[in-house]
Amino acid sequence: MSDEQLLAEAVKALAETGDLSPEVIGALSHVLGTDLEAVTKAWSAVPVERRLEILTQLARSERDNARQDFNSIYGVALADAEPRVRRLAIDSIVTENGPMHLELLTRMATEDPDAYVREAAVVRLAPYALMAELGDLPEPWADRLRSLLLEIHNDASAPIGVRREALASVGYLDSVKVETALERGFEEDAFQLWAMRGMGRTANPDWLDTITTEANHPDPAVRQEVARALGELADERAAETVAELVDDSELEVRLAAIKSLGQIGGDEARETLIYALEDERAIIREAAENALNELDEDEDPLAL
Repeated sequence: MSDEQLLAEAVKALAETGDLSPEVIGALSHVLGTDLEAVTKAWSAVPVERRLEILTQLARSERDNARQDFNSIYGVALADAEPRVRRLAIDSIVTENGPMHLELLTRMATEDPDAYVREAAVVRLAPYALMAELGDLPEPWADRLRSLLLEIHNDASAPIGVRREALASVGYLDSVKVETALERGFEEDAFQLWAMRGMGRTANPDWLDTITTEANHPDPAVRQEVARALGELADERAAETVAELVDDSELEVRLAAIKSLGQIGGDEARETLIYALEDERAIIREAAENALNELDEDEDPLAL
């Protein structure tokens, strides 16, 4: 079957029920020009629930196959009239495939009429903020994203979910203004979890003591965020605190702590993870094994 025939079959399959075949999914990767026009025309005639199914399948396939890229189709979905489709399209974007939609995401973060779409856009800006901080995006982007995210967070008229996620996302772009925003957020119950997330993302060890003070908080959601944030900091001085959370009464806290130990590394982290391999729950053993694998990859200079 020629490429033209395969694309025609793929366009036809969009309106049908059931899972897309691997061949159809492959034909939808990297579509451009007139091929994209054909997909766009067909997309508008597909029912909302089917559009959601398609995006879910494409996103799952793309994460399993590094050679696939559905950014063009996500672009079509980002302009969809249905907010649920726009949100799922945002969630589906693979940052590693480039900043094709970055400009659009910045506009959606402030202008989309749906608050949940705006929140999703702000969340998706986080990995781009990290790329900008690492120099993987053109220089103006770091300042642009920092200013945008701080502006969103400081906008008292914005939905609180959007403001929270902006605070967490801007952590990757550490600065004096970001530090001030994180300090203030930490002191407010409505923003504390997201402030801690942002602190972890700064990779600044100065936040270590601030975060660890909440390790015994009565709310398991706070303890879980402590574990996550300390993992992001990846400072071996946090290993003892995180190791204690591996024995937490709440499963989600334990899993977060185990994952974080894989990021922190060091002898204490390794010993705790080996101990967790003997846990009676399979989910704990599997998490410990994954964390040990990550730890080994980080410590092995020859690891790919």
